[in-house]
Amino acid sequence: MTNFAIIGAGMAGLACARRLHEAGNAVTLFDKGRGVGGRMATRRVETQRGVVQFDHGAQYFTARDPAFRAALNAIGDAIAPWPSDLATLSNGLSSPAAAEARIVGAPGMNAAPKAISRGLDVHGSTRIDTLIRDENHWVLQADGGAQLGPFDTAVIATPAEQVEGLVVAHSPAFAAQAAAACTAPCWAGLFAYDAPTVTPFTALRFADHPVLAFIACDSDKPGRNSDMACWVAHARADWSKQNLERTPEDIAPILREALEAYFDPAPEPFVAQAHRWRYAQVERPAETPFAWDPELRLGLCGDWRIGPRVEAAWLSGHHLAGAILA
Repeated sequence: MTNFAIIGAGMAGLACARRLHEAGNAVTLFDKGRGVGGRMATRRVETQRGVVQFDHGAQYFTARDPAFRAALNAIGDAIAPWPSDLATLSNGLSSPAAAEARIVGAPGMNAAPKAISRGLDVHGSTRIDTLIRDENHWVLQADGGAQLGPFDTAVIATPAEQVEGLVVAHSPAFAAQAAAACTAPCWAGLFAYDAPTVTPFTALRFADHPVLAFIACDSDKPGRNSDMACWVAHARADWSKQNLERTPEDIAPILREALEAYFDPAPEPFVAQAHRWRYAQVERPAETPFAWDPELRLGLCGDWRIGPRVEAAWLSGHHLAGAILA
């Protein structure tokens, strides 16, 4: 039995861990966040009107690959179809999005990665800042100096921008792959209303808006509280880059104004927040779905290897595990 360490418990890391675990290996995942799922996140906000939740990262995902569909079938009630009236707005004209099954976690987006992680050994709130090669093993050094391991194999399933520093001392080639990839940021606005928000759609993608890239009514999704209207607004990548270091307090009113231009009338929100995703949308992916060095026993996976989709992240981790097992 091989002892694996996986850094990053987003969809790529979870997919890799699940396949390795089911093959009888010992797998330990480490993530700097408190929970699993990465950008498949659900934020819950306590208010006087009760708990309000937002899928402030990934809004939905698709399942085009048979292996991914099989994995989703295995988690059953943690997912549900989202029959939204998604449209694209360009030059002031809207057109329906391509007919395709859109899936969400239920009752929140993070329900899907939580279900995939069942039975896995996950250590949250653990930031790994150094990889140490000790003869034929890997030792992970956490922020603060604690050393974890040894492990036979190390897998890094983080955004590309967090890979280079971990691997450059061990594999310049892997470091170069990470440096060549590019992930854009995204500011997300989270808004809740206890009065109806009258719109002709529940989700809208923008082709040419100066600020917005996507808006969606989260409370329209299955399993959510429909007694209130909860909206998420994602800013464009270029706008997010230009405003990257501004505070959430600066950003929330801007995104609110842009969102409420599509309401008639625009009620007053009782939640108005902003969240910065520093690494959100893959703009320039790597040339291969994963990277694996069998001599070093070191692997890389993530959506940055393929493209900006939940399914791409899962496939990257799943296929890396297959290469390791082979």
